[in-house]
Parts: sequence; C-alpha cells; structure tokens
Amino acid sequence: MLIKKKYFAIMYLVMCFYTKPIYCEVIGDINDDNHVGLQEAIYALQITSGLKTTTTNLIDFTEYFFISDATYYYKKNILNNNETYYNFYYTTSENIDNEDILILSQPFKDNILYGCQYLFALRKGSICHIGYKDLKNGTVEVYSPPQILGNNQINMNDTFATCSEYQYFVSQNKMFCSEYKFIGIEDVTTPAGSFTDCIKLLVNYHTINPNSYDGNSTFSLRYYAKNIGLVKHINTGSYVNEVIELTFAKVGNNVYNQGNIYNTCTGSYSFENAEGQQETDQFKLTYVQINDGFKGELVIIDDTSNILINTAQISSDDGINFIGGNDIFNNEVSFTIENQVMNGMIVDKGSISGKCEM
Repeated sequence: MLIKKKYFAIMYLVMCFYTKPIYCEVIGDINDDNHVGLQEAIYALQITSGLKTTTTNLIDFTEYFFISDATYYYKKNILNNNETYYNFYYTTSENIDNEDILILSQPFKDNILYGCQYLFALRKGSICHIGYKDLKNGTVEVYSPPQILGNNQINMNDTFATCSEYQYFVSQNKMFCSEYKFIGIEDVTTPAGSFTDCIKLLVNYHTINPNSYDGNSTFSLRYYAKNIGLVKHINTGSYVNEVIELTFAKVGNNVYNQGNIYNTCTGSYSFENAEGQQETDQFKLTYVQINDGFKGELVIIDDTSNILINTAQISSDDGINFIGGNDIFNNEVSFTIENQVMNGMIVDKGSISGKCEM
C-alpha cells in the first residue's frame, strides 16, 4: 500500500524503553517493580495534563500525521534555561525505489544549521520512520529495522516498541529504541489556534547497549490533530525539559496562524562558481509574523545534488527590509520585499530575486 500524500508522524531520532534493576525502595514506584518506568510516567503525566476522554473506537493513525506539501512552524520553550526558539519544518513526497516516501525537512534547529530530512513510509499497515538524510553532505542513514510509530488501526493503550541500529550508533555498540503508547483524546490550544479531539501519545526513548540498559530515559507527550499533524509536544528527561507548540501551519488550502501574516517567496539565486562561471539555483523563503516582527528562513538547495549550498535565518521589523545570516556558510543576507517582489543579495556571494505570495 503506497502512502503518497498521506499523513505521517514527525519523529526524529526515536528510541525505546528498557528497565534497570534497582535494589532499594524507589520513590514514585507505583507497581512495586523497583523502577520508575512507563506505568509511573503514564500515571504522572495523565494527572498533570488531564485527559479529556477515552475512546473504544479504532482510530486511523495516518489521518493525524503530517501531510505532504505542508509547512509547519513551532515555538520551543526550553524550561531549563528559559530560552525560546522557532523552527520550520517542510513536508514533501517522493517515490524512491517504487515506494512513496514522506520527507520531512528541517533546515535549522534552535538557530543552528541542522540540514536534516526525515524519511517515513507506510509498510504493512504500520507507519515507519525508515531513516534520514543529511542535507549538508548528502549521506543517508537507514534504521534497521525501521522505527514503528503506530498503524492505521489503533485503540486505547496500544503500544509500539522498536529497537533499531544505524551506522552512527553501530560504531558505539548502541541502538536507538522507542515506545509509543496511545493514551487518549484531548483538546489542545496553541499559538496557532485550538484543536479538538487530538490523539495523545506517551513516548519514551533512549539508547541501549545490546545486553543492558544504557542512558537516561526521556518521556514526552505528543498531541496530533486530525488532518494537520503534530500540534504540541511536551518533553521531559534528565537533560531536557521543553514545551513545543504549533505557531503556524499551512496544510493544503488551510492556514492555522491566529491572524498573523505568513508569506512564501521563490526565485533564483545567481552566483559565481569555483571555476568563475555564473550559475543559478532556486531558493525558497518562508517567514511568519511573530509578535511585532517577522522571522523566517532562506533555503537554497542544489538542483542536481539536493545538498544545501546556502541558507540563512532572517528577520525584519517592518516586513519590508530583511537581514540575516548563517555562520556556518559565513554569509550575510540583505533584501527587501515590496509589492510581493523580492530583491537582494547574499553579500560577496551572489544575488537573489523572486516573487512572493501570501
């Protein structure tokens, strides 16, 4: 069964839950297994968040996941240090080796160039995270076996667990493991709006050595709205405590942004290559009004190699004059947008020009 333009999950580096023996009384242990594990996490998280309802109906998990050809913009509040970041994600679909693949692209992560594409497929009724591609160098990592996120018929308390190898952790004699548990239905409000009857998942992930528990578990609650995708994500663990909320989404003809301005621009990037010849590639600019200003990303991917050749985070106070840059590419960007026409330059590298549409 192919999955072109179906719905999928965004899960990057997902992992599984194993227990570790502790031979003393453990605070928070509610099932007398000497371990604060999945049952305790479910209990605590349900109390603190408050389930709206449960359901006995089978749910098609694919209808709640990300849709191809969509744009998502998330606000991340890191509670450990009170920092706030905004991150874009873009979805596309592509047929690879006669299989339809959903591609979720993340150019930046918390103001740092990330350049990652997450790859998802529907196999034998299960939604699978099959690997990822590094846009900085073109390498592809494949999970073996693929991480299973759920299937097209899930019910309350259904659990999906997978432990996978991939090249980076094989060299360290480790595996990625994950466990996803469907725990209920809940209404969710985010900066992008209010969403009713969201699927609520409890997720646990970490790394393991083949023969023993290894590493600290991280629990999260993830909320998915039907025909939209991930709208909220609460993460808690030994090293991270953060809340990620949907700030803006454009899914098909529907826009979720609480009245804020959203704009995309496409056009050409002209530059001189290493041989002194003029070349042209295409760029995509996406920006959203946030509070009293605008934030966005300029992404340029080589048409032939599909590798990032230039990118920058940009901002503007007035929606006309934009500046930005990227330390990794050592670039500085400056351009204007007036009457939906964009003109500017990447300083000392080349010019950019194009048209915009809201």
